[in-house]
Amino acid sequence: MSRGLTGGSQGSGGGNRSDFFKGQYMNEIEKPERLPAYILAQRQSLPMSCKAIFSTKRINAFYDHYEGQVVVGFSGGKDSRVVLDLVRKLHPDVRGVFSDTGLEYPEIRAFVKTFEDIDWIKPVKTFKQVISEFGVPILSKQIARALEDLQNPTEKNKNIRNLYLTGKTRDGRNAPRFKLAKKYYLLIDAPFRISAKCCAYLKEKPLEQYAATNKVQFITGLMAADSERRRGVYLQNGGCVTFGKKGNLWALGIWTEADVWEYIKKTACSYCCIYDKGEARTGCIFCGFGLMFETESENRFTRLKKLHPKLYDYCMEELGMKVVLEWVWRCMKKSEK
Repeated sequence: MSRGLTGGSQGSGGGNRSDFFKGQYMNEIEKPERLPAYILAQRQSLPMSCKAIFSTKRINAFYDHYEGQVVVGFSGGKDSRVVLDLVRKLHPDVRGVFSDTGLEYPEIRAFVKTFEDIDWIKPVKTFKQVISEFGVPILSKQIARALEDLQNPTEKNKNIRNLYLTGKTRDGRNAPRFKLAKKYYLLIDAPFRISAKCCAYLKEKPLEQYAATNKVQFITGLMAADSERRRGVYLQNGGCVTFGKKGNLWALGIWTEADVWEYIKKTACSYCCIYDKGEARTGCIFCGFGLMFETESENRFTRLKKLHPKLYDYCMEELGMKVVLEWVWRCMKKSEK
C-alpha cells in the first residue's frame, strides 16, 4: 500500500488523526466496553486515507495477538477484496477462505479463482436442503426469525411471539424494534415456510468449523454501516476487534461503501466484473434478504433473469421462489394502500 494511504505524513492531517486512533485503539484492546455512538460517527466521517491507517493498525495488532494465525474471509465481493489487499500488503502469508455455497454468481467464482492461497470450503447442506428443512430467507434476518416463530407456534416460543406481535416483553416493557410490521402478517399464513437459518448452515457453521480445525481467527470486511444490526454489534463490542478463543476483526468496521470504491480507484485494486453489470451487492444469488428495499419491476431476481436465465429458471421453478416472490410483492403492495 502506498505511503499516502497508510503513512502518517499525508497532507490531510493523517498523522494527528492517527494519534487519536492510537488512544481509542489501546482502550479497545485493554478494556473492551460499549463504544459511544458519537465516536463511531466521528470515525465514519474521516477521510478514507485515515480509515486505511485505522484499519492497518488493527490488522497488525490482530495478527500479532494471534501470532499470525489469522485468515481473511474472502467472498469475492468488493469489501472482502479490499480487506485481502490491505492484509496481504502487510502480511503476504495470510490465506483467504472462500465459502463455496453454490449460491455465488459465476462471475464471483471465476474472480476468486484468480487468487492464490485461497482455501475453498463447502457447507454440509445445500441451499435446497436448508430451505426444504427450515424455510426460505426473505426480507431480513430479524423479520424471517419472527415469521418462523409465528408460523410454528409452541408453548416454548409464546413469549417471543407476543413480543413480535405487540412490541412488549413478557414483563411489560416496551421493545418496539422487535415488533413485526403489520404488512408482513400476511406471510404468517403463506404456503411456504420462512427461516433465517440459511446463513448459519451455508456460511457460519462451515467457517466456524474451518477456524476450529485450523486454529485460526477471521478478518472480515463487515462494516457498521452495513445495517442497523451491525452498527449495534460494533457499538456493543466496543469497536471492530474482539479477542478471545473466537477472535474477530471487522477490518473495515468504520468504512462506508463510498470509501471502498475510493480505495479501489486510488489503488487500482482489482474487483469482480459483476459490479459493472449492474449489481451493487454480490451476496447469495437466491437470497431474499433485503427485498423490501427493491421493487417488483427492478430487483436482484429480474437482473438475474437477464444475466443468467438458466439460474433464474432454476430459482423460480425448482426452488419455488416464484411463489415466494408473489407473496412478498403482495405484502409490499398492501402496505402502499
